Amino acid sequence: MRVRLLGPVSVQRDDGSEVVLGSAHRVAVLSLLALNAGRPVTPPEMIAAVWGEDPPASALGSLYTYVSGLRRILRPARGTLASAGGGYSLRAERADIDVFAFEALRDAAREKRVAGDLVGALHDLESALALWRAEALAGVPGPFAAAQRVRLTELLLATRELHAELLVEAGRAGEAIAGLREIVGTHRLRENSYGLLMTALDRDGRRDEALDLYARLCRLLVEEAGTEPGAALRSLHRHMLGEPGDEPTPETEPPGGLIGRHDLLERLRAAVGALADGTGGAIWIEGEPGAGKSALLAAALVGVARLGWATADELGDRAPMGVLRDGLRRAGVDDLSAVHAACERTPTVLVIDDLQWADDASRTAWRELHRLAGQVPLLLISAVRPTGDRAALDRLRRSLTTRGAAVLTLPPLAAADAAELARRLCPELAADAVTTVVAEAGGNPQYLQCLVAERRDGSASPGPALSAAVGAHLSPLPEETRNLLRAIAFLGSGCTLDELAAVTERPGARLRHALDDARDAGLLADRAAERPVFRHPVVGRVLHDGTPTALRVMLHRAFAEQLARRGAAPQRVAGQLLAGPVPIDAWATGWLAGHAEELVTRAPAVGAAVLRAATAHPSADPTVHLDLTAWLARALSRAGDPRSEGAGVPADWVASHTSDPDLAAEMRRIVAASRPDPEISVIPAR
Repeated sequence: MRVRLLGPVSVQRDDGSEVVLGSAHRVAVLSLLALNAGRPVTPPEMIAAVWGEDPPASALGSLYTYVSGLRRILRPARGTLASAGGGYSLRAERADIDVFAFEALRDAAREKRVAGDLVGALHDLESALALWRAEALAGVPGPFAAAQRVRLTELLLATRELHAELLVEAGRAGEAIAGLREIVGTHRLRENSYGLLMTALDRDGRRDEALDLYARLCRLLVEEAGTEPGAALRSLHRHMLGEPGDEPTPETEPPGGLIGRHDLLERLRAAVGALADGTGGAIWIEGEPGAGKSALLAAALVGVARLGWATADELGDRAPMGVLRDGLRRAGVDDLSAVHAACERTPTVLVIDDLQWADDASRTAWRELHRLAGQVPLLLISAVRPTGDRAALDRLRRSLTTRGAAVLTLPPLAAADAAELARRLCPELAADAVTTVVAEAGGNPQYLQCLVAERRDGSASPGPALSAAVGAHLSPLPEETRNLLRAIAFLGSGCTLDELAAVTERPGARLRHALDDARDAGLLADRAAERPVFRHPVVGRVLHDGTPTALRVMLHRAFAEQLARRGAAPQRVAGQLLAGPVPIDAWATGWLAGHAEELVTRAPAVGAAVLRAATAHPSADPTVHLDLTAWLARALSRAGDPRSEGAGVPADWVASHTSDPDLAAEMRRIVAASRPDPEISVIPAR
């Protein structure tokens, strides 16, 4: 069986016949399972992936229907779609799914390139590109398919760029031009494609066209983005003009320059300035996603004559030496053996951004370059976020710092700087709104920008940009850690490890390991040892509010019951019932009947809220309804000023319906104290 996702989704049996897949939602389920081949996908994950924010009430039943239908049409491959691990798993060879075949060919091409086999690399890339028939997952509904379309489209573009780059390296620059023109025609601000096209034109003897292309991009960037080309493209342009190093480093920051980070900026600029005296060095800069590492580097490296800035590739497996070769190429250096001579001619800065994703060969060579940085004017900058292969990254960090690399850590942006950034992004933002977004962002500039944009545009929150930013922060984490963070978001502030153990059904040791992962990634505050707290409150809000409504209610209902079984404080259980809001069913009514007294005593306001919900609907047992209504009256009476809460309404109803004289007397006292508004209707008898 072969599954094709790089175009309209189709399945081909071993005999060559096509499987009739049926409805769009059934195709969405198949696509989800195929892209997770070999891994169980749970029903809640499937519902969120296929229907998104507001699945229909029938979603779970429909899901079972789609799975049953897929099992039927995928026969005779019995066992292809199996129940496993609380979900469903598609048992298929990855080589028989075109997305994985595409990624494998791409990675093989990169390895052959490193080995010097350009012909083999080009052949593999052309085979990979031939697998694409149209837009990936064409016509497949649901947020999962939409996100995968974006990812796969970006991977396709990166592969087309790599193909063009290899054509240029192989002396076939003219063959690369048409494809690159097509890319920049549809992706008008994609600087990497422009750089490749400029290089291809130049190698094809058409330098004037390359310079005209650069001028056109400059105009586009100013008109559409209010910026200029990045440092790598500017360096390529100066190289074509034959003017290496004639762009001075400005004495001041560009207009509207970097906010905060001034001490870090000065340290970076000092290291760049030392290159002019022949002094090289190394800097390790680390911070969470969205902390502003790239913005800090961009501000510090303006005007560097020879700059090679490459970003490690998280898409698929990473080929040996791939990212380092990219950086050297952007600096105009052919290979590692030419670095020494290049630095003696022109001081050089090499940057590997997102070093945590770099391949082992690049990391090894990067370590060797640090020895060279002590001999020639070469500045090596490693930009790292705390994800990826942490053990290998820690070893590399230790080996570089023992050779003198300076470590710069980006802390959360100070509140005053964050407020200044918010006002710069939206000068008309009210003071209270500035305070709110600064608190929610927790010092993360990217989150702050998203929050300000939502306020400025009046759009729903969390919107796509904010959800994507949080998703990028979470995506490298193990699934168990992401699920733990979602549980913290649903349990709310003050949750304990015992409560987390109850709702996740994980032992304490595994919980602590997952919590450590989340802290290392900058998602939980370091001070939160026993009561985890989000470092950026907006992350918890996105995890909670971004969950589809039906699934959100289902989780709150499940958490309430799990907390109750664990013997949690009644106000914590009631908090889950209110947060959904969860319909008060037979279980919730029974739990309230047994815990109303303790709840009202400990937290009368919470008790009043959940008892209002419970008494607003008929109960199968009139005695239970009467009892809960009495506790509602008591809760309202205890929760501050009874007159403002209408405690007399439920009390009056209980007094008129109970046969217990003591209860009736108690309720009449509440009525007398509350002075109810006569226009408020009395709760009708059941």
